[in-house]
Amino acid sequence: MGLLQRFAMVVALLMSTSTILLADTYPSRMIRLIVPFPPGATTDFVGRVVGDYLKTKTGQTIVVENVAGAGGNVGMAAAAKAEADGYTLVVVGSSLFTMNPHLYSDLSFDPVRDIAPVAIVGEIPTVFVVNKQVPATSLREFIALAKKEPGKYSYASAGVGTPLHLSVARLAKQAGVELLHVPYRGGAPAIIDVLAGRVDMIGIDPAPVLQYIQDGSMRALAVAANDRLPILPNVPTTAEAGLNNAQDYVWWGVGAPRNTPVAILDQLNSMLREANADPAFKSRLTTIHMQLLSESRAEIEARVKSEGKAWGDFIKTSAIKLN
Repeated sequence: MGLLQRFAMVVALLMSTSTILLADTYPSRMIRLIVPFPPGATTDFVGRVVGDYLKTKTGQTIVVENVAGAGGNVGMAAAAKAEADGYTLVVVGSSLFTMNPHLYSDLSFDPVRDIAPVAIVGEIPTVFVVNKQVPATSLREFIALAKKEPGKYSYASAGVGTPLHLSVARLAKQAGVELLHVPYRGGAPAIIDVLAGRVDMIGIDPAPVLQYIQDGSMRALAVAANDRLPILPNVPTTAEAGLNNAQDYVWWGVGAPRNTPVAILDQLNSMLREANADPAFKSRLTTIHMQLLSESRAEIEARVKSEGKAWGDFIKTSAIKLN
């Protein structure tokens, strides 16, 4: 064996040893947890829950920092450029990995290339809801109405390119109907106008509209899940309405700079996979009807790839662009 080969082996051994030692002592100081959305958003709520859990689990201070802007891209960029040592993490929503790369043409980073998904905490399916003036009691009936009068029925969203927009847009394409998109600056005003009857439909997670469904102000037509939801047992799935492969989940989790040592990524993944057995963690997230998950990093990478391709194909064929 030559001198160069022996030197390379020594370097590799030292690097492996230092990585193991780093993982053994991690974490030994404060962790910064970036939330790429403003306070009050679902991602912020998830970040606070994750931060409290990690503080209890590690005994270290967890500083939750809101770095909002550009649909989450500002916070993601800050995480991508941070030191890859496990002391900067970012709370991620699925759209940041699967939708944004196909919507924004001028990103200074690549979310998939530069951010490693560490763990998925849980997911929430989309429920399709109409105001009580719409003469449809099921998704089948609504699709029939929309086919009879193309462009008459409208749907609200939190803005162009948001999950609320793309979820209904994709449903309309799958159903072969033409709906009018009415974008708002946020989900709250969109819900208000659906309630008031100024817009017909919205596709959203159940939590913010559940009370309106229960009191009859809104009517849930279908849930884009594999199974009916326990909180909405009488609401059929999209498959029951005749639309196969129309499942639509938004998920939340934690990411880290891509070059973070694998041993630390695995340690964080293991730590967060155990979170759904923690009573306080589970109790807080079930208040927003999140279905908790426990997936390996390999499973998450595969999910990001699969969902990213599906959303990318839809966004491209629908010619949806933000810049």
